[in-house]
Amino acid sequence: MSSTSAAINITAGNVTVDGFTIKNTSNSSGAISLNNSTESLIQNNIFLNNKGDITIIGGSGSTITENTLNGSYSDPNRGASGIYLLNTDSNNIS
Repeated sequence: MSSTSAAINITAGNVTVDGFTIKNTSNSSGAISLNNSTESLIQNNIFLNNKGDITIIGGSGSTITENTLNGSYSDPNRGASGIYLLNTDSNNIS
C-alpha cells in the first residue's frame, strides 16, 4: 500500500463498510476513502489514531452514521480530517 492510499479505498457504488475497527493509519487519504462512489454506507465503525478517518471525493448520496472517531490527528496540508468532503453532495452524516 502506498503512503497516499486509504486503508479501505472504495471506487464502486452501493458499498457498505460496517463494524470494522481501523487504527493507526498514517496515509493522506484517511482510513476509508470514497472516490466517486455513490449511495455507499459507512456505519458502526471505530476509528482510532488515524491521520484521517473518512474522505469522500466526488460522488454523492452516501451515508456516514453511528461511527466512533477518536484520537485522529490533522494533516497540516489538508487541515483537520475526521471527515473530509471534496466535490461531493447529497451525503447524510449523523
